[in-house]
Amino acid sequence: MGQSLIVFGLLFLAGGVSGARATDEEIGAKTVIGPKIPLYHRCFENARDGDIDPGALDPCNRSLTEEELTPRKSAIAHANRGVVQFNLGDYEAAVADFSAALRLGIHVRAKIYVNRGLSHEALRYDALARADYQAALAVNPDNAIAARRLEELKKPLYDRSSLPRKITAELPSPALEF
Repeated sequence: MGQSLIVFGLLFLAGGVSGARATDEEIGAKTVIGPKIPLYHRCFENARDGDIDPGALDPCNRSLTEEELTPRKSAIAHANRGVVQFNLGDYEAAVADFSAALRLGIHVRAKIYVNRGLSHEALRYDALARADYQAALAVNPDNAIAARRLEELKKPLYDRSSLPRKITAELPSPALEF
């Protein structure tokens, strides 16, 4: 009895009992091999790993222009490209990408405000950096990085701790080494 239930179950799942068997085309249409948005995923990996190779931007750029992304994924792609831009030392481009991520409604707003603040600070735009760190604290009052950088901005430039050399897209907060 137990074996016949197993056989019946297998036949039922395969479509053998109802007579309506799936064609190879139907099975192929429902099977997804690999990510649908591979450039998006590669962009994330580059940002997560703190990649500093200029070629790391290519998947990010191509994802934003060639792949069909939801507004949420587009915001994340901008944030990830911003991380890569920061790591390459292109702070103005990083600011632009972090700003785009915020405009698109990214879900990790405090993190993006901190990353944009770090970019502003690297450009010596202290007032803009301060505003971003304050915005990060408004979203997440426990954001230790934003609080620490606000304290650093109170000091003369030569007394401040250095900015991180690189950031990552790792959640919940950027990997900062001072």
